[in-house]
Amino acid sequence: SVAVDKTTQRSQGSKIFVCDVTNEGDLNMLKSFLSAERDNLAWLHIAPACGTASRAREKPNRTLEKAGYTVPKPCRSEQFPLGIPGLEGLDKACTEAANLLYKVTAVLVREVSAWGVVCTMRIRQTAFLEGSLYC
Repeated sequence: SVAVDKTTQRSQGSKIFVCDVTNEGDLNMLKSFLSAERDNLAWLHIAPACGTASRAREKPNRTLEKAGYTVPKPCRSEQFPLGIPGLEGLDKACTEAANLLYKVTAVLVREVSAWGVVCTMRIRQTAFLEGSLYC
């Protein structure tokens, strides 16, 4: 098995194939690797980051607000799964980056599935990802 992530920061002793799939060069490298290993590939599991899609952003946190912390605001909704109109700053940038990640994820799943490889994806029930995956 091979773990792929854009950073090794979240690894817990596992070796990570560092690859930022939102970077075209890295994505092409990953696609080349998967293609070369096509005959050995039985299962692809993907767990895209869902920070901007988290429904936890909808919950107020008065304790943190009173302590002076900035509480994350919703970036998506059922009506706008690709991003609420009017997002600005970091929320907008992170939502757009996540949308690109979801698009790339959908492309990878379609391509690898066409080879007959089983694909699974971790999507938290508390996320607005279903409408964001470009499937």
